[in-house]
Amino acid sequence: MKKIDSLIKKITKKPKISEGLRKIDIQEVVKNVLGKNLLNYIKDIHVMDEKLIIKLSSSSLRSELSYSKEKLLKNINDNFQESEIKEIILK
Repeated sequence: MKKIDSLIKKITKKPKISEGLRKIDIQEVVKNVLGKNLLNYIKDIHVMDEKLIIKLSSSSLRSELSYSKEKLLKNINDNFQESEIKEIILK
């Protein structure tokens, strides 16, 4: 059992894999913060560098969310030990 644990730790410490896992974690947190109702209007959630890019199908929702970007950013980053996202881009 220890061999499997150590193997998983070695694999997840590789830069490309750890970066991919970090992006998946961020996407899951964003989905939880936004909730099920808003997810119906989201086409894509993408993380690039320290920017969160959210593609929306509703321009009115994009406008509404643009007013609460700072609160959304704070809620997302509160789920991590350090600030993972510095900017939110709504498209």
